[in-house]
Amino acid sequence: MGIWSDLKELFEPITSKIEWFGKQIQKVVNCILLLIVYFTGVAFTSISAKIMGKKFLDLNPDRSSSYWIEEETITKPREEYKRMF
Repeated sequence: MGIWSDLKELFEPITSKIEWFGKQIQKVVNCILLLIVYFTGVAFTSISAKIMGKKFLDLNPDRSSSYWIEEETITKPREEYKRMF
């Protein structure tokens, strides 16, 4: 068991440098891959929306007085409300 711990101590500076380098490469590759996925997704959505004529944000709403939808009220006899719950 002594030889393994000696070898571990001998290679520890090298493994720590390799680990640091691996983490730096990981950060760069993750950023590049995420940018590619993001821009392809946004570009695909944008192109497909332009082809279909879809506008996701209506910048010129109509100037009506109210956006509320009027609903008809229906009154029922009092007996129907008695056993409602």
